[in-house]
Amino acid sequence: MTRTFVVARYVTLQWVRHKIVWVSVLAGAAIVLFAMGLGPLMQVDPGRLVRDLGLAGVELSGVLILLLLSGMTYFDEAERRSLTVVLVKPVSKGEYLGGLLLGFCGVLLVSSASLAAFTFAGVWAAGGTGLLAGILPAAFLLFVELCLLATLVVLFLQQATSLVGAFLYPLGAFVAGAFSPTLRYFAEHADSAALAWTLRVVRVLAPNFELFNLKNEPGAVGSDASFVVAALAYAVVYGSAAMLVARVGFARREH
Repeated sequence: MTRTFVVARYVTLQWVRHKIVWVSVLAGAAIVLFAMGLGPLMQVDPGRLVRDLGLAGVELSGVLILLLLSGMTYFDEAERRSLTVVLVKPVSKGEYLGGLLLGFCGVLLVSSASLAAFTFAGVWAAGGTGLLAGILPAAFLLFVELCLLATLVVLFLQQATSLVGAFLYPLGAFVAGAFSPTLRYFAEHADSAALAWTLRVVRVLAPNFELFNLKNEPGAVGSDASFVVAALAYAVVYGSAAMLVARVGFARREH
C-alpha cells in the first residue's frame, strides 16, 4: 500500500507541475469570467449563469486534463520506457495501476478544487449568495465522475496500441456516458433490432455519468442524501470492475 502511494505521489507531482494542466484549469476559469461578463447583458440570473457555466467548466476542464494525461502517459510508457523504470523497483503491477489511478485523481483534485473555488467566488461576486450552498456538493460529484473516468483511462492505457487510441478511447467513453439517456431513447426507438441491441450493450457498458449530474439543480442534493450515496456506490463498483479488467490487461501485455 505504501508503494502505491509513492507511485501516486510521483504521478501527481509529475503532472501538476506540467503547464498543460494549468492551461486547462485557466480555460475553465475563463468560462467563469465569461459568464460573469455575460450575465448582466442577458435576461437571466447572473449568479445562476455563473454557477452553471462554472460547474460545466469543472467537468470539461477535468475531461480535457484526463485526455491529455492519457496521451502523455502512453507516450512516456511507449517511447520513453518510463514503465520499465518504475517496475524495476519493488512495485507490483497492482500497486503501479493503483498508484497511477490515485495520481490521476490527485491531479483532478487540484483542478476541480481550483475551479470550484473560482466558481464559488464568481457566484458570490454576481450576487448569487443563495446558490452558494449547492456548489460544493455538485463539484464533489463531478470530481467523483472524473475519477470514475480516470479508471477507464487506466484501463484503456493497457489496451491502446497507438497515441490516437489513448485519446479516443477515453473520449468515446465520456461521450457515451454523458449521453446515456440519449442512448436509451434511441435504443427504444431504433428501427433495426441489431442497432437497438448494440445501443443497449453500449449503454450498459458505458458509465452512467448522469448519476453525477447536479449541474442544473445543485441544491437538490441537500434534500436527498441517498442520491450522493447511490452515486458513490456506483462509482466504487464500476471503478473496481474497470481496475480489475485493467489488471488483467496489464498482465497479458507481458506475455
